[in-house]
Order: sequence, then C-alpha cells, then structure tokens
Amino acid sequence: GGGGPLSLERLLQAFTSPEVLSENDTWYSPFCKEHVRATKTMALWTVPTHLVVHLKRFSQDGQYSRDKLESLVSFPLLGLDLSPYVRGPGLVPGGWARAAA
Repeated sequence: GGGGPLSLERLLQAFTSPEVLSENDTWYSPFCKEHVRATKTMALWTVPTHLVVHLKRFSQDGQYSRDKLESLVSFPLLGLDLSPYVRGPGLVPGGWARAAA
C-alpha cells in the first residue's frame, strides 16, 4: 500500500474482528441439530510476557498464484497494549507485552 506502514494494532484489530462464515464453511450446531452459518471471532485468552508475531508474507491470488506482500508494519518494542484483544481471566502483571522482531 502507499499510505505508509501499517500498525500492528491495526492488524490485531482486523484479526480479532468478527467474521461471518460462508455457506461453504457452515458449523454444525448441537442445539439446532443442523449446519448453520456462524460468526467466528479470534481473541487472546492471556497475554505472554514476550510476544512473537508471525506475519503472513504472501497473499493468495487464485488457486495457484501467490503475490508477495511488501507492506511495512510498525510496532512498539515496549508498551504494546494487548488488553483490547484479551478475553481470558486477565493480563500478565502490568498488562503489557514485550514484542520480539
């Protein structure tokens, strides 16, 4: 993209946004006893003291073609607040993770 580097926070926000599964990815509901379209949400249960983030470097373009992603991603080495993405019982003391690049 041409608008400068993406922020890790923006990528985390996109990764944890609810996604409605397609007709091809239905979920079997034990309550309804049938396959239904469901909403999938990714979240963190707890936050580690040290965080390693693996970023996807290629995008799928059709069945056999891949394009290399060259977007820069900015991220803090200290003070990354992961609390908006945690759904578990709590954060590590201080509520911050130290990122590793």
